[in-house]
Amino acid sequence: MRALATLIAAGTALSIASQPAVIARSSQSTQQPIFRSAIDRVRVDVVVTDSSDRPIADLAQSDFSILENGKAQSITDFRFVSVPVVRREADAPAVRAPEPDVAGNAMAAPTSRLWAIVVDDLHLIESDIVPIKRVLTDLVRSFPPEDEVAIVYTGRSDTSLNFTTNYARLLGAIDNVRKAVGFGLDANPAAARIDPKLVVATASRSTDVLRNVASSLAGSGHMRRAIVYVGTMTTIDPDTPTGIAFFTEELMPVFEQAKRSDVPIYTLDPRGIVNPEDAVRGGIGAIANEGVRATIRHNIRSQQNWTKVVAINTGGRAFADVSDLSRAVTDIVAENGSFYELAFSPNPLVSDGKLHEFDVKVNRPGVRVRARKAYVAPGAKIEAASLQSTVESAISAGVNVVGLTLRATAMPLTATAKGVNTAVTVELEYPPSLDGSRRIDDTLALSLFALDPDGKVKATSSQHLKFAGNAPNDQPIMLLLDAALELPSQPLTLRVGVASQQLGRAGSVQMSIDVPNPSDAKLQIGGVALGVVNASPPALNGKSIAPLIPFQPTTSRTFTASDTLRVFGRAFWKSKGTAAVTISVQGAAAAQTRLTTATGAKGGEEATFDATLPLSGVTPGNHTIEIVATVNGKSLRREVPITIR
Repeated sequence: MRALATLIAAGTALSIASQPAVIARSSQSTQQPIFRSAIDRVRVDVVVTDSSDRPIADLAQSDFSILENGKAQSITDFRFVSVPVVRREADAPAVRAPEPDVAGNAMAAPTSRLWAIVVDDLHLIESDIVPIKRVLTDLVRSFPPEDEVAIVYTGRSDTSLNFTTNYARLLGAIDNVRKAVGFGLDANPAAARIDPKLVVATASRSTDVLRNVASSLAGSGHMRRAIVYVGTMTTIDPDTPTGIAFFTEELMPVFEQAKRSDVPIYTLDPRGIVNPEDAVRGGIGAIANEGVRATIRHNIRSQQNWTKVVAINTGGRAFADVSDLSRAVTDIVAENGSFYELAFSPNPLVSDGKLHEFDVKVNRPGVRVRARKAYVAPGAKIEAASLQSTVESAISAGVNVVGLTLRATAMPLTATAKGVNTAVTVELEYPPSLDGSRRIDDTLALSLFALDPDGKVKATSSQHLKFAGNAPNDQPIMLLLDAALELPSQPLTLRVGVASQQLGRAGSVQMSIDVPNPSDAKLQIGGVALGVVNASPPALNGKSIAPLIPFQPTTSRTFTASDTLRVFGRAFWKSKGTAAVTISVQGAAAAQTRLTTATGAKGGEEATFDATLPLSGVTPGNHTIEIVATVNGKSLRREVPITIR
């Protein structure tokens, strides 16, 4: 196919009033990490394999070179990362650690990878359900607990799962295959009298999902991230004008976005070695003669060629028409578990916010090098009119964006007629100036978006906060920002974003939050706020949560044995009765708990607990604050994980 060869070659060449200035405590950390994070530093992950695609693990920094516009760049950081392929249990563990109530977007460890599995149910049929589930299970079982994984169905977004490390939720999302698959096109759409325009539109919809997923990974702090496409692609013939138009108008934007996001796409056909009767509805009974069989074979070849085009043009690998799918899964995971991490500071650095291309080369002959070929340079100071759009762009990403380092906690506390008023505290690590200046004068945009499981926005909050002052040294400054919003009583994903006008950057973090229903008959515990007695720093916009919490919460969950914690929250129930709340940590003295009961906004009962909990006597390590509420003989336990150092 001359046209197909040309396509492959082309791709390979591939408003709220401002707040008073507040500068919170300075970071106490003085030790620089091995890999420094700065806006003038480009981190690159490089996969190097031999001619048989086996990873090469014995290269030194001197074996690599990086060129931008023909000019050699100095490699400042280097290491080899190896993540072994695991084999987890087929079932989710029966006992799980409590979920953290704080979420952050700090740069992930190099051994933590980000995987987006895209299941193209628009081009899969009912007979593919079993092999799809088998492939997905093999993939999920091969990821260690540190990896974050999302499962995206192209036609049924309501069955998809956002990024998580929760093994049980991943296995549950795999079970959604039966809900999603059943409406896709088979390998002979003409036999079902499908309008050719619908074939093109369906293919376009799948590529839109691929492009959007690649875009959503752009701001991730994971060194290694990849998309695994599980599907067959379209039956459009690549050698026709329609096929060439599909490549240039639909796939090229996917390749461009994958390049900008540093995301290879691995394509995996779950059918394995596929015969015509395996690729159409009705099986062999749908093949009336050899002419129909020949048409189906031709369409299967078109599908397989498209999967190769996508993989080659994004730095991934294609696994189509292979007999051992388990081996294919192992190869994908292993390849992304053996890579080199390099960093360089572009010289000269042009802060224009644009895409800059570079080349990574290895001086050993006969090797294959897979690495991204471009980076997005830092931008200049954001114009005031663009500040809100900048933070909303970060929030709209499917992953945590690490342009600014954030840590956040959300605490549903006060019942209202429509839901629960929720306090949100965000900690921002404000980086030191590149030019050594100690003066800070900035405007921050803080935005919150609450989405339901279908992705619908249920609540929002936005404010611009001004602060100014002098940084005490060349270390980052830790700032606390507060906000409050009313949330409906249901499971939600809360996305928090902060943008800096002065730095020209934004960061975001997302967390799952189950908002209690105060009118429900069952006993419930809302959010839990933690603070350190006599150590509450001020916060920007602190007045917004003052009616909800009598002190400034902390986002830290690491304390010392000399600390005394203050624990605050509410329990809700419907019937009359006497409430009791006990709060404890193994090894700590008993908490001194103050309990106030009252009738809530929806006619139900609520108990406010406000306790001091000395940590003296608690041994260093990981612990759990256990909160047990009891009403009328019925008890409910809430656990908050903490660390004592």
